[in-house]
This record gives sequence, structure tokens and C-alpha cells, in this order.
Amino acid sequence: SSTSTSTPMTSPSPSSLPLVVISPDSTQSLQSSPETNAIYNDDDNFVDNTHIDFDHIAAAWEWFRSHNSPKYWVAPLVGLSDPSFRVLCRRYGATVAHTEMADPGGFVHSEYYRSQLLGKQQEDRDRPLVLQLGGSRVDKLLEAVKFIVSQNHSNNENENGGTDNSTLSFDAVELNCGCPQQCARKGGYGAFLLEDLDKLCGIIQQLRRALPPSMPLLVKMRVFDSMDRTVTVAQRIVAAGAGILTVHGRTRHQGGGKKTAAEYKLASWPHIRAVKRAVPVPVIANGNVLDWRAVPQILEATECDGVMSGCGLLRDPTLFAK
Repeated sequence: SSTSTSTPMTSPSPSSLPLVVISPDSTQSLQSSPETNAIYNDDDNFVDNTHIDFDHIAAAWEWFRSHNSPKYWVAPLVGLSDPSFRVLCRRYGATVAHTEMADPGGFVHSEYYRSQLLGKQQEDRDRPLVLQLGGSRVDKLLEAVKFIVSQNHSNNENENGGTDNSTLSFDAVELNCGCPQQCARKGGYGAFLLEDLDKLCGIIQQLRRALPPSMPLLVKMRVFDSMDRTVTVAQRIVAAGAGILTVHGRTRHQGGGKKTAAEYKLASWPHIRAVKRAVPVPVIANGNVLDWRAVPQILEATECDGVMSGCGLLRDPTLFAK
């Protein structure tokens, strides 16, 4: 296969992060001040008194590098992303895998539910592993995140009172902002959270604060018809606390899953590339990866740091090995 020309994966310093924010009301470029992290426009006029904490961005890059800059990602697939499937994909080149979207309440209160995500005994080969949470109630999402943190803390303690990161059940947490299904519409979660950006950013801020600095908060999002709006949403998500973005290059109206893949509703790689060029965090491209030939193509076309596949891996779990 051809060689990818994706952007080199380096970790910028927080004070020099090239975050450009697009105003929701216009296409005017906004630049952050390194001294205060406050947002100013091109005429040095104060625009927003919200301060951006850039530490989570540098920490996300550090996490990314610590896992060897993983390039090949297994998508979260409801009812399908079980431990055996994840391990099978890893055997053939996948470097990161996600659980299926988890209900926060079920995850916290049901040991059986958690065992379905992790298996009866988590395999060392099933790492790094990202827990994807779905929901729109910040109290339930926070309860799940705090449960993860408490479990990870207790699992990490060794006989000498130190820590051992290899025993963590999950290596990162992701908020699902991509599900387009009717259940997500009714619950106001998934891709429908993107329609209420203030609420979404509030959720992200609280989840980021609840996680340890070394554990990144990921967000999986969809695009909009408007490229400017897509970039605006992505930048606000990052400013709120997301350290890694996965961008599915379809709108929520285009749907998803096996039916979409069968009908071949094309994802927009230019939209994904626009997001990658506009945010200072690792970006994972998702959409149209139906066979091995699409892997180098999407990496080159989007300039992203990694590629995610779902239906393509269901069809051929060896996709990343080719």
C-alpha cells in the first residue's frame, strides 16, 4: 500500500498552541493570547471572557505519544465491539480499540454490564482501551467518570503504595457525539448534543475536571453540511476540554452503520481535513474506510493522526494489516 503523508505527530507547548477559533456568528478568525488564554479578535478586541486551559492539550499529546502515536483505531460498535472482536482486530494491526457505547447508569451500577464491556477477565492484549459513554445528563456522566477514576485508583495501588498504569481498566474516556439514531434523538445525546453547543461544552468541561490530567477526554463528533460550522463546533469542543477528536465525516442526517455503508453514502474527507487543520489536538478520521486501500488514502487526504474503521473491520478484521 502507499505511504501515508499524515501530519507529523509532535507535542506543542501550551503557550504556543496554534488554536484558531471561528466565531459562531461569522467567519472572523480569533486567536488566543499566550499570556492569558483569553480570546481576542484580529483587532485585539476582547471577545469572550472564557479562559481556555491548554494543559489538557499538551497532556493529550503526551498520552498519544506514550502509546506510540497509535494510527489504527477500532470504532465503537453497539453490540459488536466486544472483547473478542477487539482482540482479533488488534492481532491484525489495530492499535487502539473502543468499547461499544456504554450507558453511564448501567456501567456504574451493574457488574454484569461492565463484564460485557471488558470480558470476565480483561486481556492484557486489549490495551489501550477507550470507554465510550453516551448520554446527555451531566450528573450520570460524572457518576460514571468518577467511578472509573475510583476503580483505576484502587487498581493502581501496589504493595508499596505506588502506582502501576498497566493495571488500569481503561486508558481514556470518550463522549459519544456521533450517534444519529432515534434513541439518541429522544435522549438528546449522541449527534444531537452537537445541536446544543453550550450544553455540550459544559458537559465536556465538567468531565475534563473529573478525570486525572494524564487521562484524556476524547469526543467523537459528526460533521455539518457547513464546513465553517463543523470547524467552529470542533474548536469549541477542544477549548472546552477535549484532548483527542474523532471526526466521522457524515452528518447525522446521513445516518450510519451497516445500512449506510451498504448504500455507500460518502463521508466528506475535506470536512475532516478542515477540522484537523483548525485544532491543535490529535484527530482521528472516520468514514469510507471499507477496505485496506482506503486506509492510506484517508490518512493522506485528511492529514489526520489516525484512522478509525467500524464496518470495514466487521467485513475484514485484517484490514489494518494490509
